[in-house]
Amino acid sequence: MLTTFAESDRLAVGWDAAFRKGLDALGWHDGRNVEIVSRWAAGDSDRLQAFAMELVGQQPDVIFAVTTPSVAALLHETRTLPIVFAQVSDPVGSGFVSSVARPGGNVSGFTNIDIEASIGGK
Repeated sequence: MLTTFAESDRLAVGWDAAFRKGLDALGWHDGRNVEIVSRWAAGDSDRLQAFAMELVGQQPDVIFAVTTPSVAALLHETRTLPIVFAQVSDPVGSGFVSSVARPGGNVSGFTNIDIEASIGGK
């Protein structure tokens, strides 16, 4: 997981805990059948890029990116490893995906913009 938030950000820590709890509920247990590696850039763009390079270098099965800058940093490092994002305001406009309905490439996820309710599940 790569995020621009600080590890001391209580709201972001809460999101991380909810993410892990959701994975647990689905049978994915950190340290048992999945390894979750988290990198918190704390708003530092140099640190963010270094973390992106580090995570891509580990060749994980998938990388979870939180925020637009995190996705951009990861795409600078890879166009093949799967990247799932959250809290990206405009994935099409940012060039991360071809369209909301058919993202294409190695990136997909959830946007936080106010969109038509019928496409929210896509």
